Formats: sequence, structure tokens, C-alpha cells
Amino acid sequence: KEALRYAAGMPNASGFTLDDPADIINLSLGSEGFLSSLRDLLVEIESRGIIVVAAAGNDNVNRAFYPASYDSTFSVGATNYFNSQKAYYSNYGNTVDLAAPGGEVNRSRNPTGESDGIISLLALSNNGQLTSGYGYVEGTSIATPIVSAIFALMKGFSPELTPGFLRQLLIKGSLTGQSQRNDTLGYGVINTEQSILSIIESTQEKAALYSDRTTLYFNQVKQTSTFTLKATPGELPGIVRIKPSHESIVVSNISTTTQGLGQYNVAVNLDELPQSERTESIEIDASEGRTAQTIRLTLSIDNRPISSENNDVGRLFIYVFEKGKTETLLGVEMEKQGQTFIANLNNLPEAELEILIGNNLDGDGYICEPFEFCTSAKVSGNQLETTLQIEQRD
Repeated sequence: KEALRYAAGMPNASGFTLDDPADIINLSLGSEGFLSSLRDLLVEIESRGIIVVAAAGNDNVNRAFYPASYDSTFSVGATNYFNSQKAYYSNYGNTVDLAAPGGEVNRSRNPTGESDGIISLLALSNNGQLTSGYGYVEGTSIATPIVSAIFALMKGFSPELTPGFLRQLLIKGSLTGQSQRNDTLGYGVINTEQSILSIIESTQEKAALYSDRTTLYFNQVKQTSTFTLKATPGELPGIVRIKPSHESIVVSNISTTTQGLGQYNVAVNLDELPQSERTESIEIDASEGRTAQTIRLTLSIDNRPISSENNDVGRLFIYVFEKGKTETLLGVEMEKQGQTFIANLNNLPEAELEILIGNNLDGDGYICEPFEFCTSAKVSGNQLETTLQIEQRD
């Protein structure tokens, strides 16, 4: 976190603050541990107009991977050389935003017969001495700097480029040619030429709309959600108009400007919908027939009834903190065995600890929100058992 604060020109442990902070931060790293303090820091970095790009992970699983899965970062998956399909190792799921070539070192499906890996500068060990050289590598950590480099080129053409406007270009398909998102490669594989042309064209347009969230989640215990509508610098060509895709969806303003920017509440009347999973949308427009100013929010709705057969709390996550501190000592998903959830608590310090356990019912990456299961405890580290078990009952 201190390195991020340094790069962003924020006060940090080094005592030195950059006068000219980074425009783009590349994070070819990560883990499955969620850290609220890191999430909040990245939100602040985003608010400063800094673009953060992170690797989606290399475990070939549909699972959140941080920091890529935080809302304020661009999560990058990897494709192969042969046909731009998902690389065998690349993580996938609803938090992946886009993809770039990541290579596959042990495969060779190109005309030269050489490895399908990405050529990279490497530190090589030679008789105990480190020397520089080149070699084939693979991974979402390799795909991520490709995206960062293209974003940097775009920033060169438009120094005012913000993370929010960049995300709207992504959603419109301006960066990849794909406006329909999927859980394999997000909005698709980034296209350098198309990305550059899109930012050149956008500099001639008026202010652009964007939202702080692109997907809202609803189910039988969570029937409301919120989003904040924003705009890039400039003048909007018209007043905001909001059009839900179904009459069961009601959008009301919480705090908005005369042009319609600000915070909105979304409520879904599930009684008017079939008892199944479905996807709806909200179309937001401020064009008045002129410059394209339409964005779309996705509503993921699970209206299946809660019964003894499907009352599973879902996935449980455990976080352990030292009392009075925000740094996470442990942040993992609990292992489920039948009706019991288990977490290994080895190697924790003998200090006053705070334990937080919860599920992520709405799938937005945050636990212990309204209507979600949540429990906490305070305990001394020397009183903890090495294994914690929680039993789910009907």
C-alpha cells in the first residue's frame, strides 16, 4: 500500500511525496485475500484520476482475485497466441474487464514452431550471478502491462482521460470492438488501433456519462441498490433520462443535480417477475439526439424462492485483524465440508484479534453488507484453536 501511495503522489512511509505522480499504475500481482483498507486506498487513487490496471490471476478459476477484482481497477485476463482465446491458466468471472495476449510457454501453434510465450526481459542466474537476458514467459501478469501501455498511449493523446471515462469507452466496445460482456474475457481483447482512434474521436465530443457501478445485484433478501451517475469534464448535451427495461424496476433520485448527475436508488419488485434468475438493464441517456451519450447498467436478479432446499449461505469468507489495526492478518474463503465451514488459523500472533466472517450474497465483492450474513468476534491469539468451524443449519 505504501508503494501505491508513493506512486499516486500521496503521503507515504518514505516521507517523500512525488510532485509528478503516476498517470497509470500497473499491478502484475495479487491474491484471493480481500483487504478493505486497500480497496479504500484504490478508490482514493481513482478519485485522483489515476488509472490502475491489475492481473486477473493464473489459476483458471471463477473466483475474485485482488486487487484486480476491486471496482476501481481494470482487471486483465490473458489470451493465447493461436486464436485469441482464453489462455488455459487465466482466471475468469464477472470481475474480469478485458484481456490481452499472455502467452502459453509450453505450446507451439505458430508458423515458426517456437514457443507461444511472450518474449520478455528476464533476470537470469548464471553460476550464482544475475545477468539480464530475454526469454519466453506467460501469465496475466504479462497481459496486464500490455493493457497499461495502450492506456498510456491513449493518455498521451488525451491527458484529461479519467478512469471513469476509460471504463465507459470499454463498455461501449470502443477499446475491443465488443460491447457485450462475458465472463471469459470481459469485454474482449484490447485493440491498440481502435483504442487510440476512440480517444482521438472522444476529445472532440462533449462531456461523457459514466456510473460508479456497471452491475447491480438483487435477490429475495436484497431488493434495492444504489449507483452514482457522473460525467467527465465538459458540458452535457442534454438532461439525463433513465429507462428501466422492465416495469418492475423503479429508479428514484437520492441526491442529484439539475442535469441529473448524482446518486440514485434502484428497487426491484420481485413479485412482478418469474421465480428464476434473469438479467435486466437500465438505459441512461443525455444525448437529446446529438452526441452519443447512452450508457447501460446491468441488473443481475436472482428471484428463486428461499426454501430449505436452497437456503445455502453461499461462500463464507474470514478476515482476521489485530485490534486497532486495519492490515489483514488473514483473508481467505472458508472451506465447505457438508454443512460445515472450516478455516485454518495457524501462525496468527498472540495478540488481541478481531475476526470478521461473512458471505457475499449480492456478488459485488464486499462482505457484511445489508441483508448479508455477518458475524464478528474479539479474541486473544493465544486462545485460538488452530481450526475454526462454523455449522450451517436450516
